[in-house]
Amino acid sequence: MEFALKTRVVVGAGEHEKLGTYLSWRSALIVAGRNVQATGAVEAVEASLKKAGITPVSFCEAAPDPSLDLVEKGTAFLKENAPDADGIVAIGGGSAIDLGKAIAVMAANPGPLAEYEGPERFPNQPLPVAALPTTAGTGSEVTPSSVLTDTERQYKFLLWSKRIVPELAVLDPTLAMTAPRKVRLAAGLDALTHAVESVLSRASTVYTEPLALKAIEIIGRKLPQVVLGQDDPGAMEEVLVAANLAGLAFSQTRLGVVHALALPLSARFGIPHGLAVAVLLPQGLKFNLSVAQERYQKILASFGRQGDLAEVIRDFSAELGGPTKMRQLGVTAEEIPAMAKDASGSGHLAVNPRFCSLEDLEAIYQAAL
Repeated sequence: MEFALKTRVVVGAGEHEKLGTYLSWRSALIVAGRNVQATGAVEAVEASLKKAGITPVSFCEAAPDPSLDLVEKGTAFLKENAPDADGIVAIGGGSAIDLGKAIAVMAANPGPLAEYEGPERFPNQPLPVAALPTTAGTGSEVTPSSVLTDTERQYKFLLWSKRIVPELAVLDPTLAMTAPRKVRLAAGLDALTHAVESVLSRASTVYTEPLALKAIEIIGRKLPQVVLGQDDPGAMEEVLVAANLAGLAFSQTRLGVVHALALPLSARFGIPHGLAVAVLLPQGLKFNLSVAQERYQKILASFGRQGDLAEVIRDFSAELGGPTKMRQLGVTAEEIPAMAKDASGSGHLAVNPRFCSLEDLEAIYQAAL
């Protein structure tokens, strides 16, 4: 058994304006998207860095499901405009943070990036990363992975290394409250799935299970407020913390069949990751029921609900306005065999509580269609 924490986590409203006080760098590349730039968050972070004597340079071209080409573009921007950067400040949802991690790797390694797919494949230490999530979902601010898209292959590319775990995570609800409610929904369902799959993982431990169960408890109480209620910084802060706890848990345990299936779904149909896992989670739970009933009871107790866990999760998603079937997201049955083949190579399957054959993967897709 092993449990390691690398990231310093700072929580609180307005903390992004103090970012410079937490860093000892001389210069930094800020990675963000134009939507985040429009909120004023990038400008506020730039001001904080300048006040601390840190020179900022901003690359505001982050996009959902960042491609390998976008990583190359960001790396070229860094080498031309901030060649002496001491670190990367990533502001945004999981996609922006994952892009920042990938640029941090490529700033110090020769590439090509495609050769670094999988665990610990690149030779040189990447630049350090500070992450400021604007969504309460992926937990990327504390995880060792960066999910990228190979557009030519319609394939989700996973960069994985303990060396890309951010050194600093700033959980500021004022940043997360700028996210539209549909983004809050997808992010929250992603965090819920992370926590559930971490509890069920064959690699779950006495250290990770309490983190994941606490995340489930908070999400069950507070995500409806964040998605459907009036804006409440306190509720948003709690959901940010829940997503962070889930990230800490699954960074140790990995995930399971739901995430293995969700990556091809997003790659081929452009479905936001949080919605992809949401439509697959109930069927994944039905598949695993026979081998994990005791853990299902723990999850239900934390969630504060009774009944069949798969149905409880499905109803919770539907009550918040989430999809319950893949066809609602434009998925067609013709793609199922190819998606199942892609999913069959996922490392997440190794820790799923029940063995999954290729036929099992196709059957779960069919049931979720």
